[in-house]
Amino acid sequence: KRSCLLSHSYRNYEAEPPAGEGLERDEKQVAALATSHRIDASGLRTTETAVVGPAEAAESPAGKALAGVDRFFCIRLPAEPVGEGATWQDVCRQRQGGVIVTRDLTWQLAKIEDTKEGTRAELQYAGSVAKQDNKGEWIRGQVKGALYFWVDAGEPHMMRERMQFVLNAGKSLSSGTDLRVQFTKVADDGETLIRTDGKPFEHPPTVLNDPRKAPNGDTRDAELPAKQR
Repeated sequence: KRSCLLSHSYRNYEAEPPAGEGLERDEKQVAALATSHRIDASGLRTTETAVVGPAEAAESPAGKALAGVDRFFCIRLPAEPVGEGATWQDVCRQRQGGVIVTRDLTWQLAKIEDTKEGTRAELQYAGSVAKQDNKGEWIRGQVKGALYFWVDAGEPHMMRERMQFVLNAGKSLSSGTDLRVQFTKVADDGETLIRTDGKPFEHPPTVLNDPRKAPNGDTRDAELPAKQR
């Protein structure tokens, strides 16, 4: 049975101010920690998540919570060959927005299409999400998204989702988050970003948090010297 070791560490983490300042502060709790776990061919986490790093961070509540999280965006592919319209379910936990979010999802293979770039599958998912606030109270909501997958290469291409939590049902208060993920590989030169199917990007993605351009860590465009923008 195929499996691989998935490793995660922070190269740099930024979120646009002013709302992003809270996210940066929350993520600093675990920024020094590296995590890893094994996944099978469907993306299912098959081991506990190992947490390595400074003892103070690893032993903190936020660090300990990483032992049960999925580091592959909770992506869940079908465990066996399926056709268009097939559905499957999965429950997993992911660190998102500075907290652990439990995601109870139904996945569907929405369509498979032949494009000039190759065969691509669209997998849609939707379901409920839940997280605890700083008082230990549960906050619940909904998530809906899509994963685009290169079939021939067996690699994810891009992912997008909308997550919404109900903060106060009586007052119709809620918070929403939009997520966009572009999956890439690094070419043999160790520098160039290429698509996960090995082909070059028509419009190469921008590396927002690249310490090679700003070794002091100030990587927002407005803070870079003009020649580096």
